Amino acid sequence: MSEAFKELVKKRGILKTKLNRFQTFLSTFTDDSDVLSLTVRLENLHEIFKEFDSIQTSIEMTDINDPEIIAEREAFEDQYYEYVAKSKRLIAYRTNSDKPESPKTAKGEASQILSSLEITCSNYTIAWDLLKERYDNKKLIINSHIKSIFDPPNWIELKQAFKSTFLMISLTECTIKEPVVSSGYGTSQSFKGRKVGSWLKRQQ
Repeated sequence: MSEAFKELVKKRGILKTKLNRFQTFLSTFTDDSDVLSLTVRLENLHEIFKEFDSIQTSIEMTDINDPEIIAEREAFEDQYYEYVAKSKRLIAYRTNSDKPESPKTAKGEASQILSSLEITCSNYTIAWDLLKERYDNKKLIINSHIKSIFDPPNWIELKQAFKSTFLMISLTECTIKEPVVSSGYGTSQSFKGRKVGSWLKRQQ
C-alpha cells in the first residue's frame, strides 16, 4: 500500500468523522434548537460530501473491483442522503415552508384528526399525511355533500344544498361506480354507471 493511498484513506476517515458529528447534532435537534444553525451545518455537509466523492473516486481508481472500497462509498452516501432528507424536513417544519396549513392551526374536524398527535418536528410528516388522506378522499367528499341534500336544516336550504352539491361533485370529475348514499340518507337507490351531476339535475 503506497503512502499516497494511505493519505487518501486518512482523509476519508476525517470526513467520516465529520459526518458522524453531523448525525450527533441532528439527533439532538429539538423544537427549541436554532434552525439557522442546522441550515449552515447542512450547507457544510454538502461540501463534505463533495470532498468525500473526490477522495473516494481516487481510492477506487486503485482497485475498482474491491468490494470493501465500493462498500465504503455506499455506506457514506446512504448516511449522507438520510441526513439531508431529515434536515430538510426539520427546516421546512420550523420555517413553515412547503405546507399550506400548519397542523398547529388546524380547527374543527381537522383538529380532531390530529388530536392524538403531539405537535413536534418528528410528527409533522405524520400529521400532514393524515390530513391529506382525509381531505384528498373524493368518495368521502361526495358522500358528505350527498348527505347534505337528504338531511338539510330546513326546506329553504334544500335548493342551495342541491346547487352546492352539484358544483362540488362536478369539480371532482368523478363517476360514481358504487352506491354512495346509504339508506340512512333517505334512499337505497344505486347510482352505478351514472354521472352524479345528471342525476342531481333531474331531481331539481
